[in-house]
Amino acid sequence: DWVLIHDGARPFLTVDLIQRGLEAAEETGAATAAVPVKDTIKLGGEAGLITETLQRDKLWAAQTPQIFKFDIITEAYDKLTTGVTDDAAAVERLGYKVKLYFGAYNNIKVATPEDLALAETIAQEAQSAMPAFGLRAKEEMRIGIGYDSHPLVMGCKLILAGVDIPYDRGLSGWSDADVATHAIIDALCGAAGLGDIGTQFPPGEPEHEDISSLVLLSKTGELLRAKGFRIANIDTSIIAQRPKLTPFIPDMRNCISQALGINPARVTIKATTT
Repeated sequence: DWVLIHDGARPFLTVDLIQRGLEAAEETGAATAAVPVKDTIKLGGEAGLITETLQRDKLWAAQTPQIFKFDIITEAYDKLTTGVTDDAAAVERLGYKVKLYFGAYNNIKVATPEDLALAETIAQEAQSAMPAFGLRAKEEMRIGIGYDSHPLVMGCKLILAGVDIPYDRGLSGWSDADVATHAIIDALCGAAGLGDIGTQFPPGEPEHEDISSLVLLSKTGELLRAKGFRIANIDTSIIAQRPKLTPFIPDMRNCISQALGINPARVTIKATTT
């Protein structure tokens, strides 16, 4: 049996969030919706001075729903002795692994007057978009094709599908030049009628310089969900003579699936040579 816990102050719960949460929870028996942090997070100390700047690419803002096996969450409640800020933290304290899955940036918590104003805007946009995209997403199966290439140069990291590949050369580009992730973004945008990666994330924009392509992929997934689409599967081929990529494929699949908030079983990555 599963227990789904949702914050009543988050009014934009969707069936998709619940379904993807159940898929994510199958792996460990516990999962929480969350989104990658966009801002730089700093720890404050005495006199308002910064004591540490945290590594942003590993930070997620927890949301709900949070989904647990019945016996796991009841054990967590029974053994809870001090306060926690969410149910996932209570489960973590017992040593259980809690799976992160991509929630939604519009899955906001309404806690201030400013939040309420934002929620009203989100609701209005969702209502206006529903006739154009909601019905279409239910009636049509769409397929997109993406392709990308970047120059291979000295002095750059080789990032493929979110994984840093040890090699003496890397791909050059405005972002991290992750061609595999860029191709996936192109395919998703094309299938949803959203143009391509350049349309959504124009090169040369300061906010995209050196950005992780996984962040762009997460935002793409959010765009698709806002239009009523759900990702069924992703199939990607990487063509490269060197280095050997097969050992990195499991990590690649995990990076892509986590960025999109889908089950890794829905992601296939293949590596081949010309």
